[in-house]
Amino acid sequence: MLALRPGSRPLVASLLHLAAFLVAWAFLDAVFNLRFPGDEPTLWYVLPSIDVVVLLTLLGVAGRRGDAIPRAARVAILALALAVRIFRFADGLVERHFHRPLNFTLDVPLVPNLVGLLRSTVLLPRLLLWAALVLAGLVVVAALTWGALAIVERSLSSPLRAASARRAFVAVLVGCVMLSPLWRKRRDPDLHVGLYGASVVPRLVREVSFLRHAPEYRRERAAAIARVQGELRAIPHGLDRLHDADVLLILVESYGETVFEKPAFARRLGPVWDAFEADLGRHGFAMASSLLASPTYGGKSWLAHGTLATGVRIDDGVAYTVLLGAQPPPLTMAGFFRDAGYRTVLVQPGTTKRWPEGEVTGFDKKYYAMDLEYRGPSFRWSTMPDQYVIDFVHRREIAQRPGEGRAPLFVEYALVSSHSPWSHQPPLVDDWDRLGEGGEIFNRLPPVRYDVTWSNLGTGGDAYVTSLIYDLEMLRRYVGERIGDGTLVIILGDHQPSAEVTDDSPSPGVPIHVISRDRSFIARFLAAGYVPGMRPALGGRPPLAMELFLPQLLELFSSPPARAESK
Repeated sequence: MLALRPGSRPLVASLLHLAAFLVAWAFLDAVFNLRFPGDEPTLWYVLPSIDVVVLLTLLGVAGRRGDAIPRAARVAILALALAVRIFRFADGLVERHFHRPLNFTLDVPLVPNLVGLLRSTVLLPRLLLWAALVLAGLVVVAALTWGALAIVERSLSSPLRAASARRAFVAVLVGCVMLSPLWRKRRDPDLHVGLYGASVVPRLVREVSFLRHAPEYRRERAAAIARVQGELRAIPHGLDRLHDADVLLILVESYGETVFEKPAFARRLGPVWDAFEADLGRHGFAMASSLLASPTYGGKSWLAHGTLATGVRIDDGVAYTVLLGAQPPPLTMAGFFRDAGYRTVLVQPGTTKRWPEGEVTGFDKKYYAMDLEYRGPSFRWSTMPDQYVIDFVHRREIAQRPGEGRAPLFVEYALVSSHSPWSHQPPLVDDWDRLGEGGEIFNRLPPVRYDVTWSNLGTGGDAYVTSLIYDLEMLRRYVGERIGDGTLVIILGDHQPSAEVTDDSPSPGVPIHVISRDRSFIARFLAAGYVPGMRPALGGRPPLAMELFLPQLLELFSSPPARAESK
Protein backbone atom coordinates (compact mmCIF):
# COMPACT_ATOMS: atom_id res chain seq x y z
CA MET A 1 0.00 0.00 0.00
CA LEU A 2 1.38 3.39 -1.00
CA ALA A 3 2.02 5.59 2.02
CA LEU A 4 1.90 9.37 2.01
CA ARG A 5 5.15 11.14 2.73
CA PRO A 6 5.47 13.01 6.02
CA GLY A 7 3.85 16.42 5.73
CA SER A 8 1.74 15.53 2.68
CA ARG A 9 -1.53 15.27 4.61
CA PRO A 10 -1.61 18.99 5.57
CA LEU A 11 -0.77 19.89 1.97
CA VAL A 12 -3.62 17.80 0.58
CA ALA A 13 -5.99 19.22 3.17
CA SER A 14 -4.87 22.76 2.31
CA LEU A 15 -5.45 22.14 -1.40
CA LEU A 16 -8.90 20.69 -0.72
CA HIS A 17 -9.83 23.68 1.42
CA LEU A 18 -8.56 26.03 -1.28
CA ALA A 19 -10.56 24.17 -3.93
CA ALA A 20 -13.66 24.36 -1.73
CA PHE A 21 -13.14 28.12 -1.36
CA LEU A 22 -12.80 28.63 -5.12
CA VAL A 23 -15.86 26.48 -5.89
CA ALA A 24 -17.95 28.29 -3.27
CA TRP A 25 -16.77 31.65 -4.64
CA ALA A 26 -17.65 30.61 -8.20
CA PHE A 27 -21.11 29.50 -7.05
CA LEU A 28 -21.78 32.86 -5.39
CA ASP A 29 -20.61 34.57 -8.59
CA ALA A 30 -23.13 32.53 -10.56
CA VAL A 31 -25.91 33.47 -8.14
CA PHE A 32 -25.19 37.17 -8.66
CA ASN A 33 -24.24 37.08 -12.37
CA LEU A 34 -26.45 34.53 -14.14
CA ARG A 35 -29.15 36.06 -16.35
CA PHE A 36 -30.68 32.76 -17.48
CA PRO A 37 -32.94 32.52 -19.43
CA GLY A 38 -31.46 35.64 -21.02
CA ASP A 39 -28.86 35.68 -23.77
CA GLU A 40 -25.33 35.24 -22.41
CA PRO A 41 -22.03 33.48 -23.23
CA THR A 42 -21.51 29.95 -21.94
CA LEU A 43 -20.12 29.81 -18.37
CA TRP A 44 -19.33 33.54 -18.32
CA TYR A 45 -21.21 33.83 -15.01
CA VAL A 46 -18.39 32.21 -13.00
CA LEU A 47 -16.31 35.35 -13.57
CA PRO A 48 -15.87 37.30 -10.35
CA SER A 49 -18.96 39.34 -9.60
CA ILE A 50 -18.16 42.84 -8.40
CA ASP A 51 -20.82 42.44 -5.70
CA VAL A 52 -19.34 39.13 -4.50
CA VAL A 53 -15.82 40.60 -4.55
CA VAL A 54 -17.01 43.37 -2.21
CA LEU A 55 -18.73 40.80 0.01
CA LEU A 56 -15.63 38.57 0.23
CA THR A 57 -13.44 41.58 0.93
CA LEU A 58 -15.64 42.50 3.89
CA LEU A 59 -15.59 38.90 5.12
CA GLY A 60 -11.80 38.83 4.76
CA VAL A 61 -11.37 42.05 6.74
CA ALA A 62 -13.70 40.77 9.46
CA GLY A 63 -11.86 37.43 9.56
CA ARG A 64 -8.47 39.13 9.81
CA ARG A 65 -9.72 41.11 12.80
CA GLY A 66 -11.12 37.95 14.36
CA ASP A 67 -14.73 39.17 14.18
CA ALA A 68 -17.36 36.46 13.72
CA ILE A 69 -20.22 37.20 11.31
CA PRO A 70 -23.48 37.21 13.29
CA ARG A 71 -26.08 34.70 12.17
CA ALA A 72 -28.55 37.53 11.51
CA ALA A 73 -26.03 39.16 9.15
CA ARG A 74 -25.54 35.89 7.28
CA VAL A 75 -29.34 35.53 6.96
CA ALA A 76 -29.47 39.09 5.57
CA ILE A 77 -26.72 38.25 3.06
CA LEU A 78 -28.64 35.12 2.04
CA ALA A 79 -31.84 37.14 1.57
CA LEU A 80 -29.92 39.64 -0.54
CA ALA A 81 -28.42 36.88 -2.68
CA LEU A 82 -31.85 35.30 -3.29
CA ALA A 83 -33.35 38.70 -4.13
CA VAL A 84 -30.57 39.30 -6.67
CA ARG A 85 -31.08 35.80 -8.08
CA ILE A 86 -34.83 36.41 -8.59
CA PHE A 87 -34.15 39.84 -10.09
CA ARG A 88 -31.56 38.44 -12.51
CA PHE A 89 -33.94 35.64 -13.54
CA ALA A 90 -36.81 38.08 -14.16
CA ASP A 91 -34.45 40.37 -16.06
CA GLY A 92 -33.35 37.51 -18.30
CA LEU A 93 -36.94 36.34 -18.80
CA VAL A 94 -38.13 39.79 -19.90
CA GLU A 95 -35.10 40.19 -22.20
CA ARG A 96 -35.72 36.76 -23.73
CA HIS A 97 -39.35 37.45 -24.62
CA PHE A 98 -39.65 41.24 -25.00
CA HIS A 99 -36.16 42.29 -26.12
CA ARG A 100 -35.72 44.83 -23.30
CA PRO A 101 -34.63 44.85 -19.65
CA LEU A 102 -36.91 44.41 -16.66
CA ASN A 103 -38.55 47.51 -15.18
CA PHE A 104 -40.14 47.13 -11.75
CA THR A 105 -42.59 49.99 -12.20
CA LEU A 106 -43.83 48.78 -15.55
CA ASP A 107 -43.58 44.99 -15.21
CA VAL A 108 -44.56 44.12 -11.63
CA PRO A 109 -48.19 45.23 -12.19
CA LEU A 110 -48.31 42.73 -15.07
CA VAL A 111 -47.70 39.70 -12.82
CA PRO A 112 -51.45 38.94 -12.52
CA ASN A 113 -51.65 38.98 -16.34
CA LEU A 114 -48.73 36.55 -16.48
CA VAL A 115 -50.45 34.22 -14.03
CA GLY A 116 -53.64 34.36 -16.09
CA LEU A 117 -51.69 33.70 -19.30
CA LEU A 118 -49.99 30.64 -17.81
CA ARG A 119 -53.26 29.40 -16.38
CA SER A 120 -54.94 29.60 -19.79
CA THR A 121 -52.08 28.04 -21.78
CA VAL A 122 -50.67 25.40 -19.43
CA LEU A 123 -52.60 22.43 -18.04
CA LEU A 124 -53.20 22.80 -14.31
CA PRO A 125 -51.23 19.69 -13.25
CA ARG A 126 -48.23 20.83 -15.26
CA LEU A 127 -48.55 24.39 -13.94
CA LEU A 128 -48.62 23.09 -10.35
CA LEU A 129 -45.60 20.92 -11.12
CA TRP A 130 -43.71 23.94 -12.47
CA ALA A 131 -44.64 25.95 -9.38
CA ALA A 132 -43.41 23.15 -7.13
CA LEU A 133 -40.16 22.88 -9.11
CA VAL A 134 -39.59 26.64 -8.87
CA LEU A 135 -40.17 26.55 -5.13
CA ALA A 136 -37.88 23.54 -4.76
CA GLY A 137 -35.26 25.30 -6.89
CA LEU A 138 -35.36 28.34 -4.61
CA VAL A 139 -34.92 26.09 -1.58
CA VAL A 140 -31.94 24.34 -3.18
CA VAL A 141 -30.34 27.64 -4.20
CA ALA A 142 -30.89 29.00 -0.69
CA ALA A 143 -29.29 25.91 0.89
CA LEU A 144 -26.30 25.96 -1.47
CA THR A 145 -25.85 29.71 -1.00
CA TRP A 146 -25.91 29.29 2.78
CA GLY A 147 -23.29 26.55 2.53
CA ALA A 148 -21.13 28.60 0.14
CA LEU A 149 -21.23 31.58 2.49
CA ALA A 150 -20.15 29.35 5.37
CA ILE A 151 -17.23 27.95 3.32
CA VAL A 152 -15.88 31.32 2.16
CA GLU A 153 -16.28 32.78 5.65
CA ARG A 154 -14.31 29.91 7.23
CA SER A 155 -11.70 30.03 4.47
CA LEU A 156 -11.08 33.75 4.99
CA SER A 157 -11.08 33.64 8.79
CA SER A 158 -9.53 30.29 9.83
CA PRO A 159 -5.82 30.64 10.73
CA LEU A 160 -5.08 27.38 8.88
CA ARG A 161 -6.81 28.39 5.64
CA ALA A 162 -6.96 32.19 5.44
CA ALA A 163 -3.49 32.75 4.01
CA SER A 164 -3.94 30.51 0.97
CA ALA A 165 -7.53 31.68 0.41
CA ARG A 166 -6.51 35.34 0.53
CA ARG A 167 -3.58 34.78 -1.80
CA ALA A 168 -5.85 32.99 -4.27
CA PHE A 169 -8.45 35.76 -3.92
CA VAL A 170 -5.92 38.51 -4.68
CA ALA A 171 -4.34 36.50 -7.51
CA VAL A 172 -7.68 36.01 -9.24
CA LEU A 173 -8.57 39.70 -8.88
CA VAL A 174 -5.22 40.86 -10.26
CA GLY A 175 -5.35 38.33 -13.08
CA CYS A 176 -8.83 39.51 -14.11
CA VAL A 177 -7.67 43.12 -14.14
CA MET A 178 -4.68 42.29 -16.34
CA LEU A 179 -6.67 40.13 -18.75
CA SER A 180 -9.71 42.41 -18.99
CA PRO A 181 -8.45 44.28 -22.10
CA LEU A 182 -8.51 40.95 -23.96
CA TRP A 183 -12.19 40.30 -23.21
CA ARG A 184 -14.34 40.77 -26.29
CA LYS A 185 -16.96 43.41 -25.65
CA ARG A 186 -20.59 42.33 -25.93
CA ARG A 187 -23.60 44.37 -26.92
CA ASP A 188 -25.00 44.35 -23.34
CA PRO A 189 -23.06 46.81 -21.17
CA ASP A 190 -24.96 45.62 -18.08
CA LEU A 191 -23.50 42.13 -18.38
CA HIS A 192 -19.87 42.66 -17.38
CA VAL A 193 -17.11 45.17 -16.73
CA GLY A 194 -14.02 43.63 -18.29
CA LEU A 195 -13.59 40.21 -16.71
CA TYR A 196 -15.86 41.11 -13.78
CA GLY A 197 -19.57 40.50 -13.62
CA ALA A 198 -21.37 43.85 -13.48
CA SER A 199 -22.77 44.90 -10.13
CA VAL A 200 -26.50 44.79 -9.61
CA VAL A 201 -26.35 48.12 -7.76
CA PRO A 202 -26.50 50.45 -10.81
CA ARG A 203 -29.56 48.60 -12.09
CA LEU A 204 -31.29 48.88 -8.74
CA VAL A 205 -30.35 52.56 -8.52
CA ARG A 206 -31.99 53.13 -11.90
CA GLU A 207 -35.10 51.29 -10.74
CA VAL A 208 -35.32 53.39 -7.57
CA SER A 209 -34.72 56.55 -9.57
CA PHE A 210 -37.55 55.61 -11.93
CA LEU A 211 -39.83 55.03 -8.95
CA ARG A 212 -38.90 58.41 -7.48
CA HIS A 213 -39.63 60.19 -10.74
CA ALA A 214 -42.81 58.24 -11.54
CA PRO A 215 -45.15 61.19 -10.74
CA GLU A 216 -43.14 63.44 -13.02
CA TYR A 217 -43.17 60.74 -15.69
CA ARG A 218 -46.95 60.50 -15.43
CA ARG A 219 -47.26 64.24 -15.88
CA GLU A 220 -45.02 64.09 -18.96
CA ARG A 221 -47.14 61.34 -20.49
CA ALA A 222 -50.36 63.24 -19.72
CA ALA A 223 -48.90 66.33 -21.39
CA ALA A 224 -47.93 64.25 -24.45
CA ILE A 225 -51.47 62.87 -24.69
CA ALA A 226 -52.94 66.38 -24.50
CA ARG A 227 -50.51 67.66 -27.14
CA VAL A 228 -51.31 64.87 -29.60
CA GLN A 229 -55.03 65.27 -29.03
CA GLY A 230 -54.73 68.94 -29.91
CA GLU A 231 -52.87 68.03 -33.10
CA LEU A 232 -55.59 65.54 -34.08
CA ARG A 233 -58.30 68.14 -33.62
CA ALA A 234 -56.42 70.50 -35.91
CA ILE A 235 -56.13 68.16 -38.91
CA PRO A 236 -58.98 67.29 -41.29
CA HIS A 237 -60.96 64.40 -39.85
CA GLY A 238 -64.32 64.21 -41.59
CA LEU A 239 -63.50 60.93 -43.44
CA ASP A 240 -65.77 62.06 -46.27
CA ARG A 241 -63.43 60.59 -48.94
CA LEU A 242 -64.43 57.12 -47.81
CA HIS A 243 -67.88 57.81 -49.29
CA ASP A 244 -69.52 55.84 -46.47
CA ALA A 245 -67.68 52.63 -47.35
CA ASP A 246 -67.40 50.07 -44.55
CA VAL A 247 -63.96 49.83 -42.92
CA LEU A 248 -62.70 46.60 -41.34
CA LEU A 249 -59.58 46.99 -39.21
CA ILE A 250 -58.20 43.51 -38.46
CA LEU A 251 -55.30 43.18 -36.02
CA VAL A 252 -53.49 39.85 -36.29
CA GLU A 253 -51.75 38.78 -33.09
CA SER A 254 -47.93 38.60 -33.27
CA TYR A 255 -47.82 39.22 -37.03
CA GLY A 256 -44.35 40.76 -37.20
CA GLU A 257 -41.77 41.86 -39.74
CA THR A 258 -39.78 38.72 -38.93
CA VAL A 259 -41.98 36.71 -41.34
CA PHE A 260 -40.48 38.72 -44.20
CA GLU A 261 -36.94 39.03 -42.82
CA LYS A 262 -36.33 35.45 -41.73
CA PRO A 263 -35.80 33.24 -44.81
CA ALA A 264 -37.31 30.09 -43.26
CA PHE A 265 -40.50 31.98 -42.44
CA ALA A 266 -40.66 33.82 -45.76
CA ARG A 267 -40.33 30.56 -47.73
CA ARG A 268 -43.38 29.06 -46.05
CA LEU A 269 -45.49 32.21 -46.23
CA GLY A 270 -44.48 33.16 -49.77
CA PRO A 271 -47.09 30.94 -51.47
CA VAL A 272 -49.73 32.26 -49.06
CA TRP A 273 -49.06 35.88 -50.02
CA ASP A 274 -48.96 34.91 -53.71
CA ALA A 275 -52.34 33.18 -53.41
CA PHE A 276 -53.72 36.20 -51.55
CA GLU A 277 -52.70 38.53 -54.36
CA ALA A 278 -53.81 36.24 -57.20
CA ASP A 279 -57.15 35.17 -55.72
CA LEU A 280 -58.28 38.61 -54.59
CA GLY A 281 -56.98 40.11 -57.81
CA ARG A 282 -59.33 37.82 -59.73
CA HIS A 283 -62.17 39.12 -57.55
CA GLY A 284 -61.38 42.69 -58.47
CA PHE A 285 -59.46 43.76 -55.36
CA ALA A 286 -56.40 45.98 -55.29
CA MET A 287 -53.98 45.85 -52.36
CA ALA A 288 -50.90 47.57 -51.00
CA SER A 289 -48.58 46.96 -48.06
CA SER A 290 -46.15 48.71 -45.78
CA LEU A 291 -44.66 48.45 -42.28
CA LEU A 292 -45.52 50.17 -39.03
CA ALA A 293 -43.27 50.40 -35.97
CA SER A 294 -45.14 48.92 -33.01
CA PRO A 295 -44.61 50.43 -29.54
CA THR A 296 -44.27 46.95 -28.01
CA TYR A 297 -42.35 43.76 -28.75
CA GLY A 298 -43.20 40.14 -28.00
CA GLY A 299 -46.40 40.85 -26.10
CA LYS A 300 -48.63 43.40 -24.35
CA SER A 301 -50.86 43.88 -27.35
CA TRP A 302 -52.99 46.43 -25.52
CA LEU A 303 -50.17 48.96 -25.86
CA ALA A 304 -50.32 48.64 -29.65
CA HIS A 305 -54.12 48.83 -29.60
CA GLY A 306 -54.05 51.98 -27.48
CA THR A 307 -51.42 53.55 -29.72
CA LEU A 308 -53.34 52.75 -32.88
CA ALA A 309 -56.61 54.04 -31.41
CA THR A 310 -55.37 57.39 -30.12
CA GLY A 311 -52.35 58.40 -32.18
CA VAL A 312 -50.37 58.60 -28.93
CA ARG A 313 -47.33 56.38 -28.43
CA ILE A 314 -48.31 54.05 -25.58
CA ASP A 315 -45.19 52.00 -24.90
CA ASP A 316 -45.50 51.09 -21.22
CA GLY A 317 -48.03 50.43 -18.50
CA VAL A 318 -47.74 53.88 -16.96
CA ALA A 319 -48.61 55.58 -20.23
CA TYR A 320 -51.52 53.17 -20.69
CA THR A 321 -52.88 53.90 -17.21
CA VAL A 322 -52.60 57.64 -17.82
CA LEU A 323 -54.40 57.23 -21.15
CA LEU A 324 -57.31 55.33 -19.60
CA GLY A 325 -57.68 57.92 -16.86
CA ALA A 326 -57.35 60.97 -19.08
CA GLN A 327 -60.01 63.65 -18.66
CA PRO A 328 -61.61 64.55 -20.93
CA PRO A 329 -61.46 61.11 -22.58
CA PRO A 330 -59.07 61.06 -25.53
CA LEU A 331 -60.08 61.31 -29.14
CA THR A 332 -59.95 57.90 -30.76
CA MET A 333 -60.09 56.34 -34.21
CA ALA A 334 -63.52 54.87 -33.40
CA GLY A 335 -64.66 58.25 -32.18
CA PHE A 336 -63.69 59.92 -35.45
CA PHE A 337 -65.59 57.26 -37.40
CA ARG A 338 -68.62 57.65 -35.14
CA ASP A 339 -68.58 61.43 -35.64
CA ALA A 340 -68.50 60.73 -39.40
CA GLY A 341 -71.76 58.78 -39.13
CA TYR A 342 -70.38 55.25 -38.75
CA ARG A 343 -71.63 52.51 -36.46
CA THR A 344 -68.50 51.45 -34.57
CA VAL A 345 -67.94 47.87 -33.41
CA LEU A 346 -65.11 46.39 -31.32
CA VAL A 347 -64.43 42.64 -31.41
CA GLN A 348 -62.07 41.26 -28.74
CA PRO A 349 -62.45 37.49 -28.27
CA GLY A 350 -59.41 37.47 -25.97
CA THR A 351 -61.17 39.68 -23.41
CA THR A 352 -62.90 37.32 -20.98
CA LYS A 353 -64.23 39.90 -18.49
CA ARG A 354 -66.16 43.12 -18.85
CA TRP A 355 -63.77 45.98 -19.41
CA PRO A 356 -65.12 49.31 -18.14
CA GLU A 357 -61.91 51.06 -19.18
CA GLY A 358 -62.80 50.20 -22.77
CA GLU A 359 -65.44 52.91 -22.69
CA VAL A 360 -62.76 55.45 -23.62
CA THR A 361 -62.32 53.81 -27.02
CA GLY A 362 -65.57 55.21 -28.44
CA PHE A 363 -67.27 52.07 -29.76
CA ASP A 364 -71.06 51.72 -30.05
CA LYS A 365 -70.97 47.93 -29.71
CA LYS A 366 -68.40 45.65 -28.11
CA TYR A 367 -68.12 41.90 -28.59
CA TYR A 368 -66.02 40.27 -25.89
CA ALA A 369 -65.56 36.51 -25.44
CA MET A 370 -68.82 36.10 -23.53
CA ASP A 371 -70.77 37.97 -26.24
CA LEU A 372 -69.69 35.72 -29.11
CA GLU A 373 -71.81 32.72 -28.00
CA TYR A 374 -69.01 30.25 -28.65
CA ARG A 375 -69.61 26.70 -27.40
CA GLY A 376 -66.50 24.92 -28.65
CA PRO A 377 -63.09 24.26 -27.06
CA SER A 378 -60.44 26.86 -26.40
CA PHE A 379 -57.01 26.57 -27.99
CA ARG A 380 -54.74 27.31 -25.03
CA TRP A 381 -54.71 31.12 -24.65
CA SER A 382 -56.94 31.56 -27.70
CA THR A 383 -60.52 31.47 -26.47
CA MET A 384 -61.98 30.53 -29.87
CA PRO A 385 -60.95 30.25 -33.53
CA ASP A 386 -60.54 33.48 -35.47
CA GLN A 387 -62.61 32.03 -38.29
CA TYR A 388 -65.55 31.64 -35.95
CA VAL A 389 -65.15 35.22 -34.71
CA ILE A 390 -65.05 36.67 -38.22
CA ASP A 391 -68.07 34.61 -39.25
CA PHE A 392 -70.11 35.50 -36.14
CA VAL A 393 -69.58 39.25 -36.49
CA HIS A 394 -70.18 39.11 -40.24
CA ARG A 395 -73.56 37.48 -39.68
CA ARG A 396 -74.54 39.83 -36.84
CA GLU A 397 -73.21 43.14 -38.10
CA ILE A 398 -72.61 43.00 -41.85
CA ALA A 399 -74.89 40.45 -43.52
CA GLN A 400 -77.97 41.49 -41.52
CA ARG A 401 -77.61 45.21 -42.30
CA PRO A 402 -77.78 45.55 -46.07
CA GLY A 403 -79.67 48.14 -48.02
CA GLU A 404 -79.86 51.86 -48.56
CA GLY A 405 -79.91 54.18 -45.60
CA ARG A 406 -77.96 52.02 -43.18
CA ALA A 407 -75.05 53.58 -41.33
CA PRO A 408 -71.66 52.49 -42.62
CA LEU A 409 -69.63 50.20 -40.37
CA PHE A 410 -66.26 50.56 -38.73
CA VAL A 411 -65.31 47.21 -37.18
CA GLU A 412 -62.06 46.60 -35.31
CA TYR A 413 -61.07 42.96 -34.72
CA ALA A 414 -58.33 41.78 -32.35
CA LEU A 415 -57.72 38.23 -33.55
CA VAL A 416 -56.20 35.68 -31.17
CA SER A 417 -55.46 32.38 -32.93
CA SER A 418 -51.82 33.33 -33.57
CA HIS A 419 -51.12 34.04 -29.90
CA SER A 420 -48.17 32.19 -28.37
CA PRO A 421 -47.36 29.45 -27.45
CA TRP A 422 -49.03 28.05 -30.62
CA SER A 423 -49.23 24.52 -29.22
CA HIS A 424 -52.94 24.03 -30.01
CA GLN A 425 -54.37 25.66 -33.13
CA PRO A 426 -57.79 25.43 -34.77
CA PRO A 427 -58.22 23.79 -38.16
CA LEU A 428 -59.55 25.84 -41.06
CA VAL A 429 -63.13 24.90 -41.99
CA ASP A 430 -63.67 25.09 -45.76
CA ASP A 431 -67.44 25.52 -45.62
CA TRP A 432 -68.35 28.58 -43.56
CA ASP A 433 -71.90 27.26 -43.07
CA ARG A 434 -70.50 24.34 -41.05
CA LEU A 435 -69.33 26.73 -38.33
CA GLY A 436 -72.89 26.90 -37.03
CA GLU A 437 -74.22 29.28 -34.41
CA GLY A 438 -71.88 28.29 -31.59
CA GLY A 439 -68.89 26.65 -33.24
CA GLU A 440 -69.72 23.20 -31.86
CA ILE A 441 -67.99 21.67 -34.86
CA PHE A 442 -64.64 22.37 -33.20
CA ASN A 443 -65.58 19.91 -30.46
CA ARG A 444 -65.35 17.21 -33.14
CA LEU A 445 -62.38 18.43 -35.17
CA PRO A 446 -58.88 17.62 -33.85
CA PRO A 447 -56.69 20.67 -33.25
CA VAL A 448 -53.39 21.26 -34.99
CA ARG A 449 -50.79 20.38 -32.33
CA TYR A 450 -47.17 21.36 -31.85
CA ASP A 451 -44.80 20.26 -29.11
CA VAL A 452 -44.01 23.78 -27.96
CA THR A 453 -44.43 25.33 -24.52
CA TRP A 454 -43.25 28.47 -22.76
CA SER A 455 -40.05 26.65 -21.79
CA ASN A 456 -39.04 25.88 -25.41
CA LEU A 457 -40.62 28.80 -27.24
CA GLY A 458 -37.47 29.23 -29.30
CA THR A 459 -38.35 26.01 -31.15
CA GLY A 460 -41.82 27.27 -31.98
CA GLY A 461 -41.01 28.94 -35.30
CA ASP A 462 -42.90 26.37 -37.39
CA ALA A 463 -45.91 26.54 -35.08
CA TYR A 464 -45.87 30.34 -35.20
CA VAL A 465 -45.82 30.42 -39.01
CA THR A 466 -48.60 27.81 -39.17
CA SER A 467 -50.81 30.04 -37.01
CA LEU A 468 -50.25 32.97 -39.38
CA ILE A 469 -50.93 30.80 -42.45
CA TYR A 470 -54.25 29.90 -40.82
CA ASP A 471 -55.21 33.54 -40.34
CA LEU A 472 -54.07 34.71 -43.77
CA GLU A 473 -55.79 31.82 -45.54
CA MET A 474 -58.97 32.45 -43.57
CA LEU A 475 -58.90 36.19 -44.31
CA ARG A 476 -58.23 35.58 -48.01
CA ARG A 477 -61.30 33.38 -48.25
CA TYR A 478 -63.41 35.73 -46.18
CA VAL A 479 -62.57 38.85 -48.17
CA GLY A 480 -62.82 37.09 -51.53
CA GLU A 481 -66.07 35.25 -50.81
CA ARG A 482 -67.98 37.66 -48.57
CA ILE A 483 -66.87 41.23 -49.27
CA GLY A 484 -68.70 42.23 -52.40
CA ASP A 485 -68.55 46.02 -52.32
CA GLY A 486 -65.99 48.79 -51.87
CA THR A 487 -65.22 47.97 -48.24
CA LEU A 488 -61.75 49.03 -47.10
CA VAL A 489 -60.03 46.14 -45.31
CA ILE A 490 -56.94 46.94 -43.22
CA ILE A 491 -54.95 43.97 -41.91
CA LEU A 492 -51.97 44.60 -39.64
CA GLY A 493 -49.89 42.99 -36.93
CA ASP A 494 -49.85 44.31 -33.39
CA HIS A 495 -46.23 43.44 -32.53
CA GLN A 496 -43.35 41.11 -33.29
CA PRO A 497 -43.48 37.65 -31.68
CA SER A 498 -41.18 36.74 -28.81
CA ALA A 499 -37.51 37.61 -29.29
CA GLU A 500 -36.82 33.87 -29.08
CA VAL A 501 -38.70 33.44 -32.34
CA THR A 502 -37.29 36.51 -34.11
CA ASP A 503 -33.70 35.60 -33.14
CA ASP A 504 -33.50 38.94 -31.30
CA SER A 505 -34.29 41.03 -34.36
CA PRO A 506 -34.15 44.65 -33.17
CA SER A 507 -36.92 45.77 -35.53
CA PRO A 508 -40.32 46.60 -34.00
CA GLY A 509 -41.90 46.47 -37.47
CA VAL A 510 -45.27 44.91 -38.22
CA PRO A 511 -46.83 44.50 -41.68
CA ILE A 512 -49.93 46.39 -42.74
CA HIS A 513 -52.02 45.48 -45.79
CA VAL A 514 -54.83 47.61 -47.25
CA ILE A 515 -57.33 45.90 -49.57
CA SER A 516 -60.35 47.19 -51.45
CA ARG A 517 -62.26 46.96 -54.73
CA ASP A 518 -62.26 50.75 -54.74
CA ARG A 519 -58.89 51.37 -56.33
CA SER A 520 -58.97 55.05 -55.45
CA PHE A 521 -58.64 54.01 -51.79
CA ILE A 522 -55.52 51.98 -52.49
CA ALA A 523 -54.11 54.75 -54.69
CA ARG A 524 -54.11 57.07 -51.66
CA PHE A 525 -52.00 54.60 -49.69
CA LEU A 526 -49.64 54.10 -52.63
CA ALA A 527 -49.15 57.86 -52.78
CA ALA A 528 -48.27 57.73 -49.06
CA GLY A 529 -45.41 55.27 -49.68
CA TYR A 530 -47.08 51.86 -49.63
CA VAL A 531 -46.10 49.33 -52.30
CA PRO A 532 -48.48 47.19 -54.41
CA GLY A 533 -49.19 43.64 -53.27
CA MET A 534 -48.85 41.76 -49.99
CA ARG A 535 -45.11 42.19 -49.44
CA PRO A 536 -43.96 45.45 -47.86
CA ALA A 537 -40.67 46.99 -48.95
CA LEU A 538 -37.78 46.02 -46.64
CA GLY A 539 -34.48 47.74 -45.98
CA GLY A 540 -35.57 51.20 -47.03
CA ARG A 541 -36.75 54.03 -44.86
CA PRO A 542 -37.70 53.18 -41.26
CA PRO A 543 -41.28 52.00 -40.72
CA LEU A 544 -43.90 54.62 -39.95
CA ALA A 545 -44.48 54.83 -36.21
CA MET A 546 -47.77 53.17 -35.34
CA GLU A 547 -48.98 56.31 -33.55
CA LEU A 548 -48.80 58.18 -36.87
CA PHE A 549 -51.20 55.83 -38.67
CA LEU A 550 -54.33 57.51 -37.25
CA PRO A 551 -53.41 61.02 -38.43
CA GLN A 552 -52.31 59.54 -41.76
CA LEU A 553 -55.65 57.76 -42.19
CA LEU A 554 -57.57 60.92 -41.30
CA GLU A 555 -55.60 63.06 -43.73
CA LEU A 556 -55.84 60.52 -46.59
CA PHE A 557 -59.63 60.26 -46.36
CA SER A 558 -60.74 63.69 -45.14
CA SER A 559 -61.21 66.77 -47.27
CA PRO A 560 -59.56 69.91 -45.92
CA PRO A 561 -62.02 72.50 -44.64
CA ALA A 562 -63.27 74.86 -47.30
CA ARG A 563 -61.50 78.19 -47.24
CA ALA A 564 -63.62 81.12 -46.29
CA GLU A 565 -64.17 83.41 -49.24
CA SER A 566 -62.65 86.82 -48.80
CA LYS A 567 -65.06 89.68 -48.77
